[in-house]
This record gives sequence, C-alpha cells and structure tokens, in this order.
Amino acid sequence: MTVQSEQSDVVLDGSRTRSDGYAALERMTTAAKLAYVPAHPWTVQNGCSWTRIGTPGEDGNILRPTVAKDGVPDIIAADGVLDYLMAAQPREVAKVDALVADMQREIEELRGRLAEATKPDAPEGRLSETNLEALRELAKHRGGPYWWRQASMKKLQSLGLVEAWHPENKVAKRMAYRITKKGADALAEMVGRP
Repeated sequence: MTVQSEQSDVVLDGSRTRSDGYAALERMTTAAKLAYVPAHPWTVQNGCSWTRIGTPGEDGNILRPTVAKDGVPDIIAADGVLDYLMAAQPREVAKVDALVADMQREIEELRGRLAEATKPDAPEGRLSETNLEALRELAKHRGGPYWWRQASMKKLQSLGLVEAWHPENKVAKRMAYRITKKGADALAEMVGRP
C-alpha cells in the first residue's frame, strides 16, 4: 500500500508496516491524552465569516481563527489540539490502518490453522482440542514426568509427539510421559511456544 503525501511517498509493507504503525498509534494516543478532547463529537461550525471547530452547544471551543494584535491572522486551539491533529494526520492514520489490517490477516490465518488442527472429526495425524490441550499441559512440565490424561497421552504417543518415560527406571502404577522434540516442534508450529 502506498500513501501519497506532499512530503514524500511512504510504502507500508512487511515489518516496516508494524513499526511505523505502532509508532504512529503511540504518537496519536499520547497526543490524545494530552489534548483537550471533549466527550462530544467535533463539528465544523461556520457563520459570521469564520469557520471553526467545536462541540455541539460550544462555539469554536476546539479550534477557531483570530486576528492577532498586529493584524496577522492566526488560530487558537484548546490545549494539545494542534499536537493531536498533527499526530492524527492522514498519513499517520494510514500507517495504523495498515497495522490493523496486517494483524487482522494474521489473526484470521491463525484461527484457520487452529480450526483445521482441532476439528472434532480430525483425521489421523491431526489433534483434537482435548489432545492439543493435553500436549500444551505436558509441555509446561519442561521435561519432567507427566502422569495425567492417560488416554490423550496414548493418542499423542501414537503420533510420536510424546514418549513413555519412567523416571530413574522406577516401576509405577501409571505410565509417565514426556514431550518429544517432534511434539515440541508441532506445538510451536500450531499455536506458538507454551
């Protein structure tokens, strides 16, 4: 996406979109916190040959023209309003829009991948939500023995994602499990690191 500007062209793509978008959003929110921004919507007000910006019932309380003592035209703005307007100029808003669109695409892609991996009728090689949750829980044990969710562990073992393990070769009533490298890699690929 290219945003035209009087100063220069700004190309928004890849990682630059995110850093530019985050920076623009930070500038806007900081300026908005410092500016006099009433709860009512801003409106353009005109009449008496003066165009101004104000809130309903208030005449030019946001931004209004004036004539200085030396006869030079000027504008009067509420505290922080000019900084806010500069931070929220169209090219900055475009950076934030690009950031939001990029994040929405990423969220939809992750939702699709998660939905595909956790279908109730998942074919062999895919995980149900229950088994995926069991794998996440096992990964949190960081290599230690895991004794619970035996049915899920057997399914995960058949896929090579966990392995049976007896700490110090002790015999126990229940089988203990630990995550394999393949299981850790699969979990990281599907949902990120636990």
